[in-house]
Amino acid sequence: MSTLSAPVPTSTDRRWHFALGAWLALAVLASALGLLTPERLPLVPLSIAGGTLALVIAYRRVPSFRAFAQRIDLRVPILLHFVRLPIGVAFLVMASRGALDPTFATIAGYGDILAGGLALVAAAMPSRTGIVRAWNVIGLADILLVVATAQRILFFSGHPETMSTMAAFPWSTIPTFVVPLVIATHLLVLARLSATRRP
Repeated sequence: MSTLSAPVPTSTDRRWHFALGAWLALAVLASALGLLTPERLPLVPLSIAGGTLALVIAYRRVPSFRAFAQRIDLRVPILLHFVRLPIGVAFLVMASRGALDPTFATIAGYGDILAGGLALVAAAMPSRTGIVRAWNVIGLADILLVVATAQRILFFSGHPETMSTMAAFPWSTIPTFVVPLVIATHLLVLARLSATRRP
């Protein structure tokens, strides 16, 4: 199957669109209600791992979800990563105001700006698999480094309070929705590109 296609959505596709939208709505609601308090920040890795694993398992075990993911125009999951650019800028601004751990903000900020900006390049040339693959490697490496840095600060730095902003609205939607979706879509792009190389 080509990596670039835009078929008419089926009723099953629309159900999966609704499911993803409902997940986003729940993440926003939980953030607005302040359910992820600074004291509960250690739950962040569970949220990231749980959301990512749920998407990966659905792709591997639920045929309708797998078909839905394989039908999506490849530019869609790539362009989703553009959101990382403004998020990266926001991290740097918050750090400059003393509202976010500077080490985390530097790594996540510049890395997300790079990954988000390069997503536009990759989406503009989806048939250039070498470019898309290079962006995917860079973007995936960045998000994994960001997640690892956040966990190091939360659990081993002795100053987890420097990450307390990530428990506030709307920033707490990042670990509960954005990061799992970012990782999962990187894996989806990898799977789609790998499929095109098979005879």
